[in-house]
Amino acid sequence: MYNYFMLIGRLEKKEVLDDGSNSITLKCVDDFKDENGNFNSKDYHISCPQYVYNIVDENIELGEPVGIKGHIEPNPVTNMVLLVAERVIFFKRGATDDRN
Repeated sequence: MYNYFMLIGRLEKKEVLDDGSNSITLKCVDDFKDENGNFNSKDYHISCPQYVYNIVDENIELGEPVGIKGHIEPNPVTNMVLLVAERVIFFKRGATDDRN
């Protein structure tokens, strides 16, 4: 069994928590419409090591699209899972490919 996740969405929040840990919130839109014909969205709270948070903080503005790859850890305090970011994928608007 694999222990990773890949989320693509828009960056909603960047924050440093009281305990010194870093966190981001990603808003992801569902692939399918609900019975009313609307797309629903979900907020995912992702814990970030310092090096990942620095990349996000310096290069990505709120509302920009971003991809996050990471792993899942059990959280014994809340008895839920914790999403931990490992990599960041940028989707900049208006970016050009200068390789030609």
